[in-house]
Amino acid sequence: MALLDNPLRLIASTETDPVFNLVLEEMLFRNRGAEHIILTYVSEPSVVIGRNQNPWTECDLDWLASKRIPLLRRLSGGGTVYHDLGNLNYCFITAREHYSQTACLKIVVDLLASLSVHARICDRFSIWNRDKKIAGSAFMLRGRTTMVHGCLLVDSDLGTLRRALRTPQQGIESGAVASVPSPVTRLVDLQPGLAAVTVRDALHRHIVELAPGSSWQHTSAADWQAPQFKQAVELRTAWDWVFGKTPGFTQRVPLENGSEMNLQVSKGRIQQASMIQNGKRTGLALPPGTRYCRNAMQDTLTRTQFTRFPSCLQALLSNIPDVSPMAPPR
Repeated sequence: MALLDNPLRLIASTETDPVFNLVLEEMLFRNRGAEHIILTYVSEPSVVIGRNQNPWTECDLDWLASKRIPLLRRLSGGGTVYHDLGNLNYCFITAREHYSQTACLKIVVDLLASLSVHARICDRFSIWNRDKKIAGSAFMLRGRTTMVHGCLLVDSDLGTLRRALRTPQQGIESGAVASVPSPVTRLVDLQPGLAAVTVRDALHRHIVELAPGSSWQHTSAADWQAPQFKQAVELRTAWDWVFGKTPGFTQRVPLENGSEMNLQVSKGRIQQASMIQNGKRTGLALPPGTRYCRNAMQDTLTRTQFTRFPSCLQALLSNIPDVSPMAPPR
């Protein structure tokens, strides 16, 4: 049975809070019942990494913090994306027997055709116009429920996108899933006058035509006051989720006079640290669970023997982002 053989429940979030919208996705996914759902939303500037990614190698954390752009980690895999008010996010939540990335994305491609935008699905399940990407996708399956979601670059700020996703970090070796950089373009560059809300409304009309009996509704934070929603917000904005879910990695930081600092990081916290100087390795005794964060490391390292090398300390800290302001304000 095909997805469009059933009436669909179309939900448009009226909120632009990126935390709310990601948690809304999660709540609809976990509590789908017998419904087939398509959620759409537009979020304020934010960077969203995949479940198995390393934020230190995916974006410029210091720059994001300076601009008060929150970093979030989603439940699904895939690469890092930048959201802003010019970016339309869509999410198909269905039963496993209806799961088809291609079928879901074809709905979007057919919609774009109706807006006079030629698009195609590539072998990585992203959507392209000619030789440039206009939408990425990610997927999740759990039990009998599946999710296919993506984001269309309608009128996004590409300058901010490129700046946010440029990382200055070096010397990191990680087994995390790395994003695959691609050239991008926006729908507004292909068809002037388009905006995220007009594309959203066109998508709703398109689906109602394809699946008669489908209905759509708006939803806002006022509809989601249950304790479990608030608990999910706290969980998805906590250090242990945003940074602590990062796969383990090592970093080699060059210091002065050929010295080098080696760090082993697990769950976003330093497990081992050592300095190599004149061919001699010196282990540094750090309190267990020191966060891989400039402020936390500065507080910790100034209480160790590393203070005997002040210039090395400064060089090390200059290589470690300060992610303490990264949690979204609640």
